[in-house]
Amino acid sequence: MSYLVFARKYRPQIFDEIVGQSHIVKTLKNSITNNRLHHAFIFAGPRGVGKTTTARILAKCLNCETGITITPCNKCSICTEIINGSSMDVQEIDAASHTGVDNIREILEKVAYSPIKARYKVYIIDEAHMLSKAAFNALLKTLEEPPPHVKFIFATTEPNKIIPTITSRCQRFDFKRVENVDIIEHLASLLDKEGIKYSRQALSVIARESGGSVRDSLSMLEHIVSFSTGEINEEAITRALGLISRTTIIKLLKHILNKESSKAVEIIDESYMAGFDLSILFNELLALTRNVLLLKIGQTKIIYNDLNSDEIEEIKPLVSQITTQGLHMLFDTFFTASEEIGRSEQPLFTAEISVLKAIAVSSLKPLEEIIQKFEALEKRLLNDTGNTPLNTSRKAKPPQEINLEQPEVWLNVINEAKKRGKINLASMLEDGIFLSFDNDKIKIGFKGAIQLSSVREPANISLIKDILKGIYGRDIDIVIQDLSIQEKTASSVSEEIAKKKSESTRKESEDMMQNPLIQTAIQIFNATVIDKDKK
Repeated sequence: MSYLVFARKYRPQIFDEIVGQSHIVKTLKNSITNNRLHHAFIFAGPRGVGKTTTARILAKCLNCETGITITPCNKCSICTEIINGSSMDVQEIDAASHTGVDNIREILEKVAYSPIKARYKVYIIDEAHMLSKAAFNALLKTLEEPPPHVKFIFATTEPNKIIPTITSRCQRFDFKRVENVDIIEHLASLLDKEGIKYSRQALSVIARESGGSVRDSLSMLEHIVSFSTGEINEEAITRALGLISRTTIIKLLKHILNKESSKAVEIIDESYMAGFDLSILFNELLALTRNVLLLKIGQTKIIYNDLNSDEIEEIKPLVSQITTQGLHMLFDTFFTASEEIGRSEQPLFTAEISVLKAIAVSSLKPLEEIIQKFEALEKRLLNDTGNTPLNTSRKAKPPQEINLEQPEVWLNVINEAKKRGKINLASMLEDGIFLSFDNDKIKIGFKGAIQLSSVREPANISLIKDILKGIYGRDIDIVIQDLSIQEKTASSVSEEIAKKKSESTRKESEDMMQNPLIQTAIQIFNATVIDKDKK
């Protein structure tokens, strides 16, 4: 007899052997027992979780020579033919290679005929989402009013691609990913039958890498059995599958949290030289960071699906070394690093710098902690010196009365001209030089001939006077003076305002630095005052 791979040799033959799909098994059993079985089904779910296997078992339950039952005998000729795939009445169709409407028409031509040997004709259409729209439409009438001896089972990993008119005519069952605990038990049972020694930690690695797929776990197990000459342990699995050991990942995270830059970079270099994919290494760091975060919030049930008890004990000390916010920042750093390494021409350099960034991120103090320190400092100063808080340390200046001798008078005129849509005039006025204000008369000088002629136009003079009257409530005259003849030492409006603002800012900075709260904060945080305007 030819060799059978584990996935075929240990394929479930009755409902009770199906792993991790108890909700579906229970529903189908009840439907068969109560004779309330639908004529068409959609089995949806990830790969390798038992969709086609369940369809075959259902076909045997309906056609077993012992009668319709929830436990087929697997010994009669019909059960044997279904197991071997040779039954003329139970047909499996690969929709990935039979996508067209002609393929479906061939099936529909045979649907009307009674079964040759079995009780029901069962059509198992695998990868059903690959069927064309025309093929689906060809099935509509048959699915709506099927012959009593026909059952359709559509198995798919992408149920959203099946058109709604088909879905509405079928009973849908959603297969879930199998939990790691169930996969471990299944693999342990299989290895016991094969007489192969193993460790539970090794099986937990296989379960984790399988992603909830029983078939994937069996394929990996067979690979490892062929690779290993003795007991199946974690070291054999990591070497056979090319995985980075979880011990190495935990050690790397410890170095990052302990700010041990040299040791962390050393692990990156060793992993690279060993041929590991560094983007996968950072994905593992992502998963471990997530587990530490879950452990920090007390969610241990989910962690056991990814870590064994020894690994959980090993990461428990990490929980107290970093805050929740710090873990969030680490997660973002590792996520970005994983993407950047995947598209980088120098993955080693990118990985090394990313680890150093992670160390810097883990060293940052949370904003909440800094705020709390400032609040505590403020309270202490209030109690010790009786000073007012920072935001009230300087009395607010009373509102200043309008001084018409300030150049801001002219700036108000410019802004109002802009509001009225006189952009060209406003641009000319910005070149004006404020000279004086006496007896309701403003003197403004211009050096350029173009500005002089433009501003002196009667319409513009009238507009300026109207603006001044609107601002100050009385008539104010304006004199335009030619400064190209009479040189006068005066600053332009914009220069004068900028100068006054600079002086005001400098005065405020000096006053703030004298505040005792600021002085104490500089001492506590060993801070240095930086002038952001100086480069």
